[in-house]
Amino acid sequence: MRLKYQFIALVTLSITIIIVLQLVLFNWLSSINTKSYALRLEDTISQLKLKAEAFSADINKVANLASFNDMTYQFMNTTDNGEQLRLAKSMQLMINSILLSNSHIDDIVITNLDLIHIGANNRESFWILQTLRSWYAEERVLLPEPHHYVIPSADGEGYYYFALANSYPTADAEHHFMTVVIYNVNAFKEMVENLHPDSYSNFFIIDSADNVLAVNKHQTWDAAQVRTLIGDWRSGALAQERIGGEVLMHHQGVNPLNWTILGMASKEEMRQEYRQLKQFMWIMSAIVLTVLTVFGLVIHKNMTSPITEIARFMNAIGNRSRRARLVTKHTNEISLLARSLNKMLDNIDMMEEMVVATREKAHQAELAKKEARLLALQSQINPHFLYNTLDCIRGLALSRGSEEISEIATAMARIFRYSIKKLHTVRIKEEIAIIQDYFRIIQIRQNGRLHASFEIDSALDEWLMPKMILQPIVENAVFHGMEQKSGASRLTVIGRITADGKVLFRIQDTGVGMTQELLRQVQESLCQPYTQIIDRAQPEEKDSLGLANIHQRLQLTYGDAYGITIDSVLGTGTEVVVSMPLEWQERDGEEENLKRV
Repeated sequence: MRLKYQFIALVTLSITIIIVLQLVLFNWLSSINTKSYALRLEDTISQLKLKAEAFSADINKVANLASFNDMTYQFMNTTDNGEQLRLAKSMQLMINSILLSNSHIDDIVITNLDLIHIGANNRESFWILQTLRSWYAEERVLLPEPHHYVIPSADGEGYYYFALANSYPTADAEHHFMTVVIYNVNAFKEMVENLHPDSYSNFFIIDSADNVLAVNKHQTWDAAQVRTLIGDWRSGALAQERIGGEVLMHHQGVNPLNWTILGMASKEEMRQEYRQLKQFMWIMSAIVLTVLTVFGLVIHKNMTSPITEIARFMNAIGNRSRRARLVTKHTNEISLLARSLNKMLDNIDMMEEMVVATREKAHQAELAKKEARLLALQSQINPHFLYNTLDCIRGLALSRGSEEISEIATAMARIFRYSIKKLHTVRIKEEIAIIQDYFRIIQIRQNGRLHASFEIDSALDEWLMPKMILQPIVENAVFHGMEQKSGASRLTVIGRITADGKVLFRIQDTGVGMTQELLRQVQESLCQPYTQIIDRAQPEEKDSLGLANIHQRLQLTYGDAYGITIDSVLGTGTEVVVSMPLEWQERDGEEENLKRV
């Protein structure tokens, strides 16, 4: 993609991100605002519920006080008419006293729903008693504890609220007295009507007959609309178009009174609070987007256009004079790039003139190429070995949790430090020590099933050899020979100096060995060219890659007379022979580096 279009894409992406962030922020603000209103709505309703429950408790307390006291008990259990008249007057005085101290109670009537009515000071009291007689005949009256009722008024323009409580039976058990406490809800109406926690919330108190007892916004809700709203709420199908769009609603019941406190608020109205903030943020976003667009245009003019010019010059440089140079009018970093490009072309011209002088260095280049091959071969071995060893540590840690992990980690640390040395040659005793560390890890992993012996001529200790030659061979013997054999198996490493001055190592194992066909394939891989070895990708040939790798390293270092040979007998074991010349003289700088390790 051209740089010009990349800048356009970057600006477009920035604009998209800003718009998305704005939308996310608006939704977040709306959610926070809605949650705040929901908590306020719920808290207000909870406070109303507590006050309603306290109001109910007061009514029930008055009903029980009038129903169960000494005068009421004596009145209901005496047959003396004179005594009953005296007690009735005393009970009337008690009722009057209660009415004076409780402004929300309109009347108290102690009655047997027949001929005796103590109290009944108001016309509505007789209307309620008449209703109770019909309910009592229909067995609709609940007497075990105070119960609250609501009935239409005699003129049909209002409602009467009263509590009915059980009292003492008469001595002859022929009549049962009850107490009727008639109360008003004016205090609740005033409290709800004066309730304005915010300008968006609407609160309703609905009695057991689905009548709206109180509402806090008469100017917003007419009677017909409230009736429709209550019906929709009861049926679970609130008509949103009738209540101002999307609505936040919460309700709680007041069990003693059989009331329901309903609160709701229009979300559309709630959003008005942060509309100005929303407008401000959109204006700021527009300013930022404008700045980004201008910035993109400036970048395009001062960067992408000059770079395009440089790219065209580079593409056409082969078709024009080799002495052509780039001329730019810009004074920023692009001009620095143009000068650097011109200088590079000058250097290319100078280098072409020096081609003849560099031909005598071909031999040195060939040596450098050989060194690079050595590094490539060595870099393939080390990670393979480290991976297998680390996998061993991991497997042991998961399966045992043994203290032997400490020993493995110590050995592994030495192996890792050894593998990352920058030296190409090391002392033979160091290579042998690394093999011993490696095999100790294998012994722990295999629970001592595998054994090893080292027969190294002590005269070889200080002689040099290429690093990581013997260890991959030992690893190959363990993984492909000894571990594949059930039962005990032994590895023997022998190091000797031959009569003709060579160093000879024999790595012998008593593993499963190889078939003659597999042995032939491995031996053939040792003779293949280097390029074919590193390009090999077939999984079935990976086992011989390590040996071929080592063989090529030895031959690249010392010549074709050295390397490795392999022999194997199926079911008996395998022997790998490594030959190399004696090497004592450290190469330039290696002795100094060795001391630093």
